[in-house]
Amino acid sequence: MNKSLIITPLLCLSTLAISCTDKGEPIVPTPIVTNLLSNPSFENGGQPSSSGWLGFANPMATFSTDVPPGGGSYSASIPSTWPAGLVRLQASIPAREGTHIYRFGMWAKYAGPVRGEAHFSVLRAGAITLRKTITITDTVWSEYSTLDTVVSVLGDTLLLRLFGGGDPVSIGDSYFDLCAVERVN
Repeated sequence: MNKSLIITPLLCLSTLAISCTDKGEPIVPTPIVTNLLSNPSFENGGQPSSSGWLGFANPMATFSTDVPPGGGSYSASIPSTWPAGLVRLQASIPAREGTHIYRFGMWAKYAGPVRGEAHFSVLRAGAITLRKTITITDTVWSEYSTLDTVVSVLGDTLLLRLFGGGDPVSIGDSYFDLCAVERVN
């Protein structure tokens, strides 16, 4: 048997083994990030569900079977109103005390000339402080997200509020699904 047929693969494997050895750098595990929303996709068991969300009592906020990739069977549809914000959906999450980075986001789109919005806010002692706004800019399902560092005290609540937008003349709907509020650190 030809020695080069045996030696060449052995040299390649040796080089690969040496390059893959531990170089003394610590292995940092990827943090487990959990969605803090109890119902991120407006459904339960394949049926529409408003569980975990306030605002579906308004008959203008409805469920839609128009969903993004991986979105299950239902999304939320919120019409534009005038004044803006008459119809909104809201999820509340108790905030963890201290300084934390949160990612909030969703898949969304709008239909019609009026663009919807998502607001990430903190409720403290009865006052709502708007932290971040995402304006829905696409007419096809797109993923939106942003990060925010929040300093929370005991009793604070994180709010994710979804709006259909507002215009005195134009009408339209905004669609939301696969919503997320995640504590990154």
